[in-house]
Amino acid sequence: MKVKTMNIVLVYIVILSFQQDQVSGWRRRRRRRSCSPVNCQWGSWSSWSVCSHRCGSAGVQTRTRSIRQSASCGGSSCSGLSSYSRPCNRGACHNGGTPVYGRCYCTPGWTGTCCESDLDECSSSSPPCQHICHNVFGSYTCRCHDCYTKLGGNCELRQCKIGGKCFQYGHVNPTNQCQDCQTYRKTIWTNNNALSCSDNNLCTRNDKCVDGTCKGTPFTCLGCQRCNGDRCMIKPGFCVIDGICYSHRNLRPGKPCQECNSNNPTTWTTNNNLVCSDNNVMTRNDRCTNGKCRGEPFTCLTCQDHHNDTCRIKSSYCLINYNNVDTCFTATTEKPENPCQWCLPEASTTTWTNKHDVPCDDGDSCTKSDTCKHGQCEGISFTCNNDCQSCNGSDCGLHIGYGYVADNCTCKIAGRDYNHQQLNPSNECQWCDIYDKTSKPILAWSNRPSVVCNDNNACTKQDLCQNGYCVGTEYSCQASYPQSSCVQTSQCVGDGTCRYIMKNNGTICRAAIDMCDQSERCNGVIGTCPPTAINPIYLQEGQARITVSNFAKTVTFQSSTDKLHLQLSGFSVTCGSLTVRWSLIKAENSCYLGRNNATLSSNTNNHILTGLNLQNTDTYKVVVQASNIREQLGLPVCSNDVTIDTGINDGRLPIY
Repeated sequence: MKVKTMNIVLVYIVILSFQQDQVSGWRRRRRRRSCSPVNCQWGSWSSWSVCSHRCGSAGVQTRTRSIRQSASCGGSSCSGLSSYSRPCNRGACHNGGTPVYGRCYCTPGWTGTCCESDLDECSSSSPPCQHICHNVFGSYTCRCHDCYTKLGGNCELRQCKIGGKCFQYGHVNPTNQCQDCQTYRKTIWTNNNALSCSDNNLCTRNDKCVDGTCKGTPFTCLGCQRCNGDRCMIKPGFCVIDGICYSHRNLRPGKPCQECNSNNPTTWTTNNNLVCSDNNVMTRNDRCTNGKCRGEPFTCLTCQDHHNDTCRIKSSYCLINYNNVDTCFTATTEKPENPCQWCLPEASTTTWTNKHDVPCDDGDSCTKSDTCKHGQCEGISFTCNNDCQSCNGSDCGLHIGYGYVADNCTCKIAGRDYNHQQLNPSNECQWCDIYDKTSKPILAWSNRPSVVCNDNNACTKQDLCQNGYCVGTEYSCQASYPQSSCVQTSQCVGDGTCRYIMKNNGTICRAAIDMCDQSERCNGVIGTCPPTAINPIYLQEGQARITVSNFAKTVTFQSSTDKLHLQLSGFSVTCGSLTVRWSLIKAENSCYLGRNNATLSSNTNNHILTGLNLQNTDTYKVVVQASNIREQLGLPVCSNDVTIDTGINDGRLPIY
């Protein structure tokens, strides 16, 4: 703007000079004086002026000149400008500033027209640092108080600061093992009942934190034990076996070969060097072997007692060598095959004693009035009819099943006498045969030989007597049929053929396999059951999702580590009940129901899966698989993934 003004002034001066020259010429012409032409001459240029701006994009400096000699007498006038301008200090911004007209736009940390001065950000009305600000040339640095984390100019407490000291989340109070640093209480210790602790009392166990105090369950020990924190320790020189104290070298009750050895204080110790008795009179030379007292067994006869490692005869017995074998006999027992000698202990326990003048049996039934004489049995002989009689030791007695009429033997059956070959009135295949010895002891008829007869059985033919029965050649009709058949039975019709009897119309021939199936039934005409047709059960898989605690929406992050909220939808069966099993797997695993699965407690849609042990930062999903009453399985269905983050609140934002 100044350059333009100066140019106008110069033009104006030139015009005035030209006019003056014209006036002068006019005057000279009037005077008509003669003169020599003088040309106009410029003077020297002045020095450049001071630059209009120290920096920026608009700096200008100027220099000028004036006419030293004006033109006269027709001389030439001066040409050119009387002033000249040029740019100056263009740019010239310090410390990375940007030129803007007559000044500079400064980068952060600098100030002044040309950005030549450091800006003290820490002294501003709005300091850039939350805690401690330190100014440096062209910038500043922020520092946080102890325990805080610097986030730009802000400071955030991402751990606990308690008593002027820093502690990470979860750090246990050095002076109280039942308190730790929690994200929601960063300046004081927080009681945590989930922490492990020790109450430093050797006579308590299962120590646990309760409202900031470590408490254990007291326990007591036996007199030969001392407390050792969570159990009882056996004192030296003692054993504790089956809950009872024993001193070193005490014997085990009832086990004389086992003792308490305090070097092995919880079980009995075998000592084969101990003296013992197995308390068994039937053994001798007792000694300890492999922890048990064992003797050498020895046997006695039944009529002997074990006594002082030997055998002695019992009272009321004889021990007699019989057939070269020492044999026991009770008192008054007769000698085998000789009733006139017996065991009489008061006379002898090792030999037979003779009977005298007492009745006996010489073993011959055809003698009578048998009497012992000098140890031998003697009787009077007699004879009987051998066909139906036998000697009985005193007379002729009838054999069982026989009678004796008019000096002839008869068959005695049902109290009546029947002559030889007389027929059984009620069985044409039996008769009386006095020579048939097998039927007489049972008072029965004898079987006739094979002769023609009639067994009155429509299912036989060519009837003959066989073994006392009228027997024909049998042909059979099937009496019963399986439930799957519609034939009830079949009957003989007398000509060797059979007639079918059908089951009633509507009779079940194949039962339904379950409540969703229908039975097959007979029609009363055809003997076969209709083809099997099991009614199918259709199973529809649905969806599964892990939700927030009120089941209102799907969740992808949660802080809880012991349970999940599972919502099912769309699962159904066309008949019967639906069973749904579930298992928990890592998110990267394929959708497959594992071996460690469980059945959901009910068929409702919303379920709370409790008792879990979910690990922080891990991602899980739930696999469900439905089945019907026939244990037919649907496809496995996987829920959405959920990541465990114990540092989140209500599944939305992290808590610091």
